[in-house]
Amino acid sequence: MQEDKSTVIVEDDYIISTMWSMLLAQENIPVAGTAGDPYEAIDLIRRTRPSYILMDVMLGSDMTGVDVARIVLGEMPDTRVIFITASAEPANIALMDSLNASRVLFKPVNEDQLLGIYQ
Repeated sequence: MQEDKSTVIVEDDYIISTMWSMLLAQENIPVAGTAGDPYEAIDLIRRTRPSYILMDVMLGSDMTGVDVARIVLGEMPDTRVIFITASAEPANIALMDSLNASRVLFKPVNEDQLLGIYQ
């Protein structure tokens, strides 16, 4: 049985989100949707129930990706959240670790890093 790799991409930079979507599509990894806003992301994740979430930490809103992940993981604890951030601040890392992130990737993320989460 093949593992479900359905993915939601939560990233407020449209170009990055589009690049990741295209890369995953080339690898036959289904993208259930993308969201650039935390509230839109929560709704999308609840509707699609993906196995993976590529979660940008800073979403340019009153909520961060960590906030979104906390809500989502409270409802769907088996979802794999991969945080993607440009910040290596210890406080941010501690927050992500407290949610048992599947992985933390630091921007800029290359193709091998991104595809490596599915292996």
